Amino acid sequence: SFKPYSLNSPGTSTQAAFVSAQNTALPDILTLDPDQWTDIAREAKLIPEQAQVRSFQVQVCNAILMRKGDCVVISATGSGKSLTWTLPLAARKQG
Repeated sequence: SFKPYSLNSPGTSTQAAFVSAQNTALPDILTLDPDQWTDIAREAKLIPEQAQVRSFQVQVCNAILMRKGDCVVISATGSGKSLTWTLPLAARKQG
C-alpha cells in the first residue's frame, strides 16, 4: 500500500520523492532569438498563431538554456510566466 511522504522522525526510515543514481544533467545550449522562440511556441501550440513571445519570456528561457542559475519572474497574472518553464522543455528534443 502507498505510504505518504513524511518528515524524518526518530525510528522511521527516510523516504524520498525521487532518487536517481544516474547523472541526468543536460548540457547547456546556445540561446535562441525571439523569432525562434515564437516558432517553437506556435509549433507546440502554446500560443496562438498571431501571437509572439514577450521579451521577458525570451530572456528567462535563454537563461534557463544557458543553465546560469535560478530565475525569479515577477509579472502580472496572465502575462505568460508559465511559458518560461514550458518553452525550454519544448526547445530541447529530450525535454
